[in-house]
Amino acid sequence: MGHILVIVLCITAAGCSQWHGAYPEEGIEILTYNVQDLFDAQYDGDEYPEYDPRSGRWDAPGYHLRLSRLRDVVARSGYPDIILLQEIEKPGILDDLVTGYLYGQGYRYRGGTSTQGSAIEVGILSRYPVMQVLLHRGEHHGESSPRPTMEVVLDTPWGAIHVLNAHWKSKIDGDEQTEPARRACASVITGRAAEIREQDGDAYIIAGGDFNTTPYESGCYPLAVAQWDGGGDCGAVLYITGDPAQPDAAEGVFFSPWLQEVGMNLPGTYMYRGDWEAIDHLLFCENFFTGESLEFCEAYVVDEQLLDAWGSPAGWNLDNREGYSDHLPLGAVVR
Repeated sequence: MGHILVIVLCITAAGCSQWHGAYPEEGIEILTYNVQDLFDAQYDGDEYPEYDPRSGRWDAPGYHLRLSRLRDVVARSGYPDIILLQEIEKPGILDDLVTGYLYGQGYRYRGGTSTQGSAIEVGILSRYPVMQVLLHRGEHHGESSPRPTMEVVLDTPWGAIHVLNAHWKSKIDGDEQTEPARRACASVITGRAAEIREQDGDAYIIAGGDFNTTPYESGCYPLAVAQWDGGGDCGAVLYITGDPAQPDAAEGVFFSPWLQEVGMNLPGTYMYRGDWEAIDHLLFCENFFTGESLEFCEAYVVDEQLLDAWGSPAGWNLDNREGYSDHLPLGAVVR
């Protein structure tokens, strides 16, 4: 198991976000979404050069356009109870969402990472109270995770749910060359899941985000994620299965909706060279399949009005200010 550095963070309760609805008794909807380079219009020094407002290419109207587009995506997703976001510039963007464009939708709890020198972060919006927030960095065979994984513990009518939100390193510098960094990220999930299960065998655990790896990876090098074959002989860090009888978080095995027999409405959330890739994930521990309380129900890709004329995700284009994100949201329901 990789070493995990844990830092306690603060999270904000937005008392000004009025909402008069009750927590849904029928279950919980959760969504993960890489929003693609969502920057505000303030100069901070760590943003990508094209989003430096001093460059003349980026400004407040553009920022608010992005927020309104994100609101539209959340609305088309049915206003899920828990939203995991990747590629936001900083936690202040969540404040602008909750007090503005998502005002009145009940997202009273929000928080995000703030990593020195990083241009993009992860964040979470929740209708459920947050009992604890942790930030994890993993190490595996000398490789450190380049980005932290954010964990929130939510207080729900079904008990505590541990939700981990991560954005793993991309493959832009080569698959094999970058796999050690993703293995370090995967070690955070497996290591933390083992700790949680040791402390509370009945705990619910969901791990989600943009992992920049698919459920179907193959290679002659050790993988971050591989399909579970019952033995774990391929040396992966994190294992996934589509069989509800197989998850075992203490052993690093999670249920992946991408592998279930029923199948998904789309084969992926991201398009690469004309092919769909399932690189965004929501993984569930075995306690969602016991038949005793909260159960995994379904998962889906949100694509309503989010595809371009060629059937690919309508990615955000800074030059003409069209589009949403080069990823599609991935949602799931547990009840």
